[in-house]
Amino acid sequence: MSTLKADTLVAADGTSPTTLTKQQASKCWAQWDMSGTAHINKSFAISSLTDGGTGVGKITFTTAFDSDEYGFSTGIGEKTGGGNRGMGGRGSSSGISASFMTFYSFAFPSSGGTSSNDVDLCSANWHGDLA
Repeated sequence: MSTLKADTLVAADGTSPTTLTKQQASKCWAQWDMSGTAHINKSFAISSLTDGGTGVGKITFTTAFDSDEYGFSTGIGEKTGGGNRGMGGRGSSSGISASFMTFYSFAFPSSGGTSSNDVDLCSANWHGDLA
C-alpha cells in the first residue's frame, strides 16, 4: 500500500492546475439563503445571487458554460425543519442561459398544490464544459 501526501498538485509546467482524465468535476457550486436578505453562504465560481421575489433567486456564474448543454442538481431544506419542499431551475424564456440560472423554491402544502417560499438552505452544483 502507498500513501501520497501533498498540499498542492500542479501540472508538469509547475504552475497550471492538474487536468482530470476521464473524470468530471463540478464546475461551480453554491449554498445560499433566500430568507430575509438573500445571500450566498459559500460558493465556487458563482459571482452573485439576485433576489427575484418570493421563492425566486438568480445565480450568476463567473464563467459561462460553452452552451446550454450542462447539468445541475439541487437541494433544499430549512434549518428549523418544515414541510415538503422542492426546487426547480430554468433560464430565460428562450432557454437556459449559459451564464446564469434562475431557481424557484416551493412548498407542497398538505392541501395539495404548491406555494412559493423563501427558504434558508438552498444548494446546487453544475457540471458541463466551460466557455
